[in-house]
Amino acid sequence: MTEDEVQRGEEIGENVQKRLLRSGDNLLIKLAHTLPKESYARLAQIFSDTHKNTDE
Repeated sequence: MTEDEVQRGEEIGENVQKRLLRSGDNLLIKLAHTLPKESYARLAQIFSDTHKNTDE
């Protein structure tokens, strides 16, 4: 993980966790408790890249 990813993950971490918890999805809630907030930026980038690649 890069320092930028860690910083961005810390910035978005609280909001991501809140949204995962509000989803009511037990698997996502478990994920919220498993992944450190610092990893959320990298995960967001993976989802974004995947979404872009499926649009082609």
